[in-house]
Amino acid sequence: FEVGPSIFEGLDRPSLNPLRMIFDILEETMPVKTYKGLGYWTPSGYWRFPIGSREGFEELLREQCGEDGEKAIREWDALRARLKTLGGSTQAVALLNLRQDAGFLATTAGSLPFVLKNPDVFG
Repeated sequence: FEVGPSIFEGLDRPSLNPLRMIFDILEETMPVKTYKGLGYWTPSGYWRFPIGSREGFEELLREQCGEDGEKAIREWDALRARLKTLGGSTQAVALLNLRQDAGFLATTAGSLPFVLKNPDVFG
């Protein structure tokens, strides 16, 4: 059972999910189920988060955050904008190219154009 990036990236199609990349390299398949949402218990109760529906998620924020609902949506949008840049870095350098030796310079050199265009990726 793998619940990390699979929730958002999925395992049912090619994606940036590292586990899916390994399956693709090995030309392996496995039966998978696609999540439609996930739930969390918080101090204020149980939250069921829809996945794949922006409107559904925004409605959840309005319900759970009351008068701060619109503020929560703005903060969520700001986080998504930041994550878009960080997500772009995983497209510029596949996670499978990362290494812990000097060879990382060769395997990650292709990311230089992305880093030059998005210097805030490290900030």
